[in-house]
Amino acid sequence: MSVRSKEEDALTIRLKVLYFAYIREVAGVSRESISYTNNSTLGEFITKLGKIHPRLLELNFQVAVNRTIAGRRLHLKDGDEIAIIPPVTGG
Repeated sequence: MSVRSKEEDALTIRLKVLYFAYIREVAGVSRESISYTNNSTLGEFITKLGKIHPRLLELNFQVAVNRTIAGRRLHLKDGDEIAIIPPVTGG
């Protein structure tokens, strides 16, 4: 069991990441929990996600944070739910 200090806890946030459709197959998981740096943007997190799942960055996808499509400048908070979804098209 690892013990973290209050300072370390203040510097990190936990994010719940969900993958949908073909993106789930590329990631190899349907969901995961990832610790990340506090006060970071969604764009910075997507870059980290690309290091965890390199093939992900080859795909076209949208990102929703807490069930709302979000821009990459959005600052993430502890407990945010991030959904990686295929692009939505009209018909």
